[in-house]
Amino acid sequence: IILIIVLCFVLPATPLFEPIKKYADFNGLASRSEFWKFYLTTFVYVLVLQFADWFSGMTAMIFYGGQYVEFAEAFIAVTLFQLFILVPSLSIGARRLHEIGKSGWWQLLTLTGVGIILLIIWWSQEGNVKLTKNKVSKSSNVDVDSKLRELNKLYKDGIITKKEFTDAK
Repeated sequence: IILIIVLCFVLPATPLFEPIKKYADFNGLASRSEFWKFYLTTFVYVLVLQFADWFSGMTAMIFYGGQYVEFAEAFIAVTLFQLFILVPSLSIGARRLHEIGKSGWWQLLTLTGVGIILLIIWWSQEGNVKLTKNKVSKSSNVDVDSKLRELNKLYKDGIITKKEFTDAK
């Protein structure tokens, strides 16, 4: 329990904290270093929590009546931690895929089992800055075009005057 309390105070100083601040933000980009630092920190936390659970006998007391359990059988603390970071893990994965020009929905490949191999390859790739800039400029061009069409329709329908149309354009 002391270890878990200490981890709560150490958490804000780790690379794990930044994605947790963006808890459910599936939009935007995540750099390769941000992504892998998050997963390295997560791995360290899992090992520490697994050891703390096994050493304290928390799982043994709750599920096995206090009998000794092997290291791999202690699971309560790790399971709770993994549930805590499930959404941040999915969101940072989606943001990482966005940086290489892929949709975050590609993470569903993990459900196939072997799809994780392709995802690890993609997550390891360098980001495509030109591709992300093009997506941003295309979306802004679409917004401008649709607004101009809407203004033109309002002018043709007589809802706005020519001066209002020219000013808005």
